[in-house]
Amino acid sequence: MSDEKTEFREKATKPHRRINPCFMTGKGCVYTEQIDREFEHRREKTSFSGFMILPFRPNISVFYDLCLKRFVSSYGVTDGPVGIIKADQVRKTGYVICEKICKKIQESDFVIADISMPNANVFYELGLAYGIGQKIVTVYHYKETFGVEISKYLSEAGCKSYAYEDLKPLMMEHFPLSNYVWQRNTSVSVESMPTTLLIDNLNFPGGSFNSSAEDHQKDDTFGDISLSFASNVAAAVGVAIDNISTEIKGNQLSIKIPDTYYPLINELRTAKEVQKDANFNDILEKIEQSFCAIIRTGGKNCNPMMYFWLGYCHARGKNVIPITTIAREGEAIDDLAFDIRALWHMTFSLKDPSSLASEVEETLHQMILSDFTEWSRRRFWDEMLEKRGKVSIFTGALHNKDIGREMIGDWDLRAASELTSYFASHQYRATIESPIYQIEHVVGKKIVDRAGYIEKLEEMVSEKNCVIIASPDVNPLTELLLGKIYGIDKKYWFGADSEFDAANHAPNAVVAFKRKPIEEGVTADSVRVSSTFYREYTDKGERERGFLAPFVTAKKIAGSFVSQTATPEPFTVHAHLVVVPNPYCSRSETQKFIVILNGVSGPATFALTHVLTGGVSREFVSYGQNFDPNSESEKILKQILAEFNSSQRVKHGYHCILEVKVGPLTEGVDVKSRGRGIFDWRHILEWKLIRGVVFALTT
Repeated sequence: MSDEKTEFREKATKPHRRINPCFMTGKGCVYTEQIDREFEHRREKTSFSGFMILPFRPNISVFYDLCLKRFVSSYGVTDGPVGIIKADQVRKTGYVICEKICKKIQESDFVIADISMPNANVFYELGLAYGIGQKIVTVYHYKETFGVEISKYLSEAGCKSYAYEDLKPLMMEHFPLSNYVWQRNTSVSVESMPTTLLIDNLNFPGGSFNSSAEDHQKDDTFGDISLSFASNVAAAVGVAIDNISTEIKGNQLSIKIPDTYYPLINELRTAKEVQKDANFNDILEKIEQSFCAIIRTGGKNCNPMMYFWLGYCHARGKNVIPITTIAREGEAIDDLAFDIRALWHMTFSLKDPSSLASEVEETLHQMILSDFTEWSRRRFWDEMLEKRGKVSIFTGALHNKDIGREMIGDWDLRAASELTSYFASHQYRATIESPIYQIEHVVGKKIVDRAGYIEKLEEMVSEKNCVIIASPDVNPLTELLLGKIYGIDKKYWFGADSEFDAANHAPNAVVAFKRKPIEEGVTADSVRVSSTFYREYTDKGERERGFLAPFVTAKKIAGSFVSQTATPEPFTVHAHLVVVPNPYCSRSETQKFIVILNGVSGPATFALTHVLTGGVSREFVSYGQNFDPNSESEKILKQILAEFNSSQRVKHGYHCILEVKVGPLTEGVDVKSRGRGIFDWRHILEWKLIRGVVFALTT
């Protein structure tokens, strides 16, 4: 049975996602770093651990203590024990839902759930686990009708449940855990047309919603019309969206929402009710497509699968409003044993339904302002990094002979600062890594040979989300990664062969270039090759910089260039943005991504950060009144997401060329008075997408 133990260990220790943002606070989980350390500690001990979800009932607890706990322990080996714990064994130092439930579900390697009984707590926790892609095993008592029915229902989603018999010992040959692991496909694509979803009365196993509250209303409202919960919610949502849309279009809000999203907001007006006979996968798909899900809850009056979907929404960071129905104001709320009402929670009194509309409008108002100001940008970074994910920022270092030091360019430092500010404000965990030294400085000093230098760079980006700042002549990682994704053999990297032309050997390759006029006394044209993806030409042509790119007109795009020491005047440069799956990521790990900011000048590279952030800093930019960086960023990232969808991301990348206009701060300003020689006079005036395409990776 050692093969079974190994197989289960491999499945159970696969990574899963985290719950971010916290559904209680709307902020990042305060336990994220602590959970990371717990995983690292277990890996060092080669152990792994599970969490048991179960209703706290005497007989089920006896089954856990005498049968299941011992059985799980049998999967351990001498140098790799395995354990399992349940919520009442966890020390409580804070909220029950945080310390005893949510944190344990996230920090465990796997979860086992007893689904024998229609228990709302159990199914809420199960929804949390399923939402983060946790590895789940479900069991039920073979005589319980609900357990039998719910296991059939969950089987539609690929869940295979094990039926245990009383307190008979569990045997590995009859119950191989590796065959019962259930895990959500975490690569589900996010919607392009969001909806408002209503989950009211569904024919779940164990009976549909108990309508006793509505039946009670009928007795109390003699002489009045009868209105259902669904009718009240649908009307409240419609009126709310109408009012919010009027405010947005009338510019009555302090925050501007890009007009490209007006049609999306209008679509939220109609609450789409899930059909009573919808199966598991139908509901899952509709929730994924929703902007906000409204779920009817209410303890004993609510089928536990309603709480499963509530937990799922909380785990996925989806907008969700649980509404508990009561017969009249002041009635005791029959809800879960722990408080999961979170940021958004309402009670709906059938006796006094008038208050619902204002509560729905206020809640949707906050959601829309929070989400639609950067709808595509949030989606882009959430899909690249995962919510509150880690990202490494790499810059290159150039050798300064005069002072004998390696130095980072000023614009590259500004780019790193812009990204770090954005990531911090959006609760992604960014690290600015050590600057990368040039190959000639390292290999030339015989610190390491060429092969060793490349191997070290590959290790630096392995298994990480990375943002690479600067062009190939400045940042060696840009050179290395372009070579890898465009399928260029390593022997040609870093300009090892001056005769090699990447543009002619790789169909998707983009090569940066700079052209300088022939200086006085120089008669012959020349080409200086410092890297495979960067060329310098000296000839009789004009001074210019740009890219050789197969997907732009004439396969070349360039603009004039003005240095910071020249007389201030507007000019145009270009930038190359690349988004690809990390080619140095093992198949067993969660997919990581690389974003390359490849500008042929400092201002061009910096402009790319505003494309990706909407502009956190207003230093070194001078946007006109007709140019809104937030809206323009949203338009570009919306297009990138549309073209570069999740079905393509395993074997495809996306790259594009942008045009960047650069110039003095404002017309007629005395640049010297603003500190010329201290600060660069060049400011970003505007930028736009020229063209972008999806390409096949040839790594």
